[in-house]
Amino acid sequence: KDDTWTAEVLNGSYGASITINWVPYEKTVEEDDETLHMVAQGYLPNGISWVLMSDGELTISGSGPMEFDWNAAVRVPWSPYAAQIKKVVIEEGVTSVADSAFYECANLQEVQLPDSLRYIYHQAFGDCTSLTGITIPAGVEELDLWAFSGSENLKEIRVDSGNAKYSSDSRGILFNKDKTVLLKCPMGFQGAYTV
Repeated sequence: KDDTWTAEVLNGSYGASITINWVPYEKTVEEDDETLHMVAQGYLPNGISWVLMSDGELTISGSGPMEFDWNAAVRVPWSPYAAQIKKVVIEEGVTSVADSAFYECANLQEVQLPDSLRYIYHQAFGDCTSLTGITIPAGVEELDLWAFSGSENLKEIRVDSGNAKYSSDSRGILFNKDKTVLLKCPMGFQGAYTV
């Protein structure tokens, strides 16, 4: 960069002519277009953090199990925002989804679970009526069979092929690993099924 040349151009003493064609910048903004912003955030008792963004994405980060303060007036801290939650991203390091963690998140459509996850507890995704599918990671050792209770549009439960305890078939039905025991048929499953 030549500061002298830059100064000469800017003050007009460069000695040559420079033509600049300005093109105005225009941005079309729809009336419903909003800038992404944080709606709420906080911490669970063991330091796991959570943040809900205005697009409906709830991200949970940290290390260890998801724990709630069972004595608090609102024990699941994001429950006041349940209707706004459309997507849940649980990041690597979190090892469990607590009882009723996303209970009655009726607009929840997408869930991303980490490889570090080991436990999914009772009604973790209960009454999530917009949820149509979920993938259980390879590391999950315990999946409560009532975890999806009331999630009437859940059509398939997929299990990572590396999971040592659970499996699923091509139609999203949950089995034990060697497929000798049918554990859960999702509430939204349609059609006949022969065992």
